Amino acid sequence: MIMNVFVGIDRDGTIIKDTGNRQYLGRSEGWENEIEFLPGVTTGIKALRKIQGIKIYMISNQTGIGIADFSDLTEERAHDVCKEILKRLDKEGAALDDYLFCPHISKHYITKHPERKFDPAYVRECDCAKPNPGMLFAAMKKDGMAKGKAHIYMIGDRDSDVETGLNAGGIGILVPSESQPGHDKKVLAMKNPSAFVAKNFEDAANLILNRESLSAGRVPE
Repeated sequence: MIMNVFVGIDRDGTIIKDTGNRQYLGRSEGWENEIEFLPGVTTGIKALRKIQGIKIYMISNQTGIGIADFSDLTEERAHDVCKEILKRLDKEGAALDDYLFCPHISKHYITKHPERKFDPAYVRECDCAKPNPGMLFAAMKKDGMAKGKAHIYMIGDRDSDVETGLNAGGIGILVPSESQPGHDKKVLAMKNPSAFVAKNFEDAANLILNRESLSAGRVPE
């Protein structure tokens, strides 16, 4: 039986550069000028498109929406940012199918950031914030993919991205990022055969291509 393939890709630090002055993209005017694709992203996405019937989504936690100090970073602005990123990827020939983001803030996150003020409307324990797999399953449902009939992959620059893939019953792949050092050690410490550390984004894409080429009845085009 040929399985469907779903790939979720983290946004900040994986698709686009995420440094100190680019965190919470959209919190200030001129954010369009801050979008910078990381090396190998467009090439890697193009390679993934060789897999027949694959669906690729940008999957992102956007807690900045609920930070009261960032009054310009509304849900509408967050959608504008995501749409702009997808539009630019499409121009590069590396189109994604869609995106989903979670704006919710957990009580644990609030405890870790006592210096910030939060909008209580977004404080919620949900099943969509990574490492919960809710966004992956919601995207799959949107495209008619059943949980048990799809190979699921999650690519990101944090151990929580890897955990998201694992929690969905799939594969988690870390692409190390300068903005998030040390996460490779955290992933290796999981000692989970479904958790991988790639050299870069292209390496992550090739890992998926190789796994799918070995699956019964599936060969990259």
